[in-house]
Amino acid sequence: TLWRKARRVPPLEDRLSIVAGFARAIAALGPANFLYADGDALFAHGHRRLHPDGMHPPGLHVLSRKCAARDARLETGGLSIRAKTPDEQSVVLFASVPLTKEAGWKPFAEGELVAARRGRIVATTSSAPRRATRGCPRVRRAR
Repeated sequence: TLWRKARRVPPLEDRLSIVAGFARAIAALGPANFLYADGDALFAHGHRRLHPDGMHPPGLHVLSRKCAARDARLETGGLSIRAKTPDEQSVVLFASVPLTKEAGWKPFAEGELVAARRGRIVATTSSAPRRATRGCPRVRRAR
């Protein structure tokens, strides 16, 4: 209903609130880690996952980075990200476990919801702001 009435993209705060409500509802059923894209933003929700010692957080990890084209590369088994432009690029990666040994991977708190847009984290429901590696802007908290 939020999108049906809109002539433009609805406010991020409204969409974040709806996705947070959905996350709370499905988390009551069991582990609830998911990514959801609405065409403007990518939402990532971390809850719990099965670890060798049982079911507990973190359900997801995030890496936010900004890099120049000369080092705008991330490669690991099955994943390769490279810059298509000589300019700087911003990238946000979400994964169940850190994909590389690179510093900066942060575990999600249980129930944390993050919104990313154009390679940058723009909102989070976490009470602790994240600092991106390599100079990315600070996370702004959703209201």
